[in-house]
Amino acid sequence: MTSLIQFNHITKNIVKVGECSIDFNQCHFITKQDLEILIRECLEFKNKPYTLIDVRNRKEVEETGKIETAYNLPLDEIESCFSLDDTNFELKYLFSKPQPTDNLIFYCLRGRRSGMAIEKFKSAGYLFLINYSGSAKEWFNLDI
Repeated sequence: MTSLIQFNHITKNIVKVGECSIDFNQCHFITKQDLEILIRECLEFKNKPYTLIDVRNRKEVEETGKIETAYNLPLDEIESCFSLDDTNFELKYLFSKPQPTDNLIFYCLRGRRSGMAIEKFKSAGYLFLINYSGSAKEWFNLDI
């Protein structure tokens, strides 16, 4: 199977997956459908063109699980995580510390905390941030 992913040669922040195009420069939200396509088409890649971050607390993640390819970085730990060096960040959160030019997608339970996480990352100088505002509620069809 050949991949449908294309990277813009000028910037790594435009990802084209089949008929879906995600411009991390201009897009602030991602739909469930586009996120499903992105995850499905990128599963085989070790270096994905995005990092999906679940900002719910660990207990919430244990109760529902997380979206495939997502990493957990609880909202209340975001500000302190910036002070960690790359090695200690990876040991604590089990993924590479995001860089300010990485493509980051955030979600939580309902979309509010992921928006707050984006503001914290913006304040720290991160540039390419997208909110999956449907969040875990939509993804897992939670009746909350």
